[in-house]
Amino acid sequence: MTPITSAYYLAWRTWKEGHVETPWDFWFMRQGDDFRRRQGSTSRLKPDSTTLQAAFKAGNAAVLDEIEREFVSDMHLVAFIEADSMDNAQNQVLKLFEDAEFYRSAYVDAATRVQILKILNQPVKERAG
Repeated sequence: MTPITSAYYLAWRTWKEGHVETPWDFWFMRQGDDFRRRQGSTSRLKPDSTTLQAAFKAGNAAVLDEIEREFVSDMHLVAFIEADSMDNAQNQVLKLFEDAEFYRSAYVDAATRVQILKILNQPVKERAG
């Protein structure tokens, strides 16, 4: 007997680098400003939004290059996952994004999913209002 599945809307952030293949569609929402060191990093910097703003304002290419080379920032993603429970939906994400930190997880009915998809599939300029 096939388990009954429902759709879950999941929003998470990750520091995963490189290309990822998923069995479901996901949407990139935004690049964050929470940085983690890349493996092997020897940098003494502790980048945050203040460090970035100061480097941009001063035109300090060396600091910006070091941040790009030594750190990876978080990115925020969303997806609809079909699963028999919220835990199993989150586990599907965690299999591909081991460091995922969920900040929104909710069951969605078909009508709500359609409305969210309309928003997600609009060009970014239209979403920004």
